[in-house]
Amino acid sequence: MDHRADRIASWHESLPYFLKFLRFRGYGHSVIEEALAGFLKSPQGPESPLEQEGRLDDLK
Repeated sequence: MDHRADRIASWHESLPYFLKFLRFRGYGHSVIEEALAGFLKSPQGPESPLEQEGRLDDLK
């Protein structure tokens, strides 16, 4: 099972709800853009800190 693909799918499904939550809390567009900057830079979705450091394989 490809856990990364599952995580990417869940991010894409939850993203609209996350945006609605931020807007409901009164955050402006600049804050929302900053919060999503990492997600938008990576079309595959956000990486965990372990993936960014290349240590995820060490845990398997």
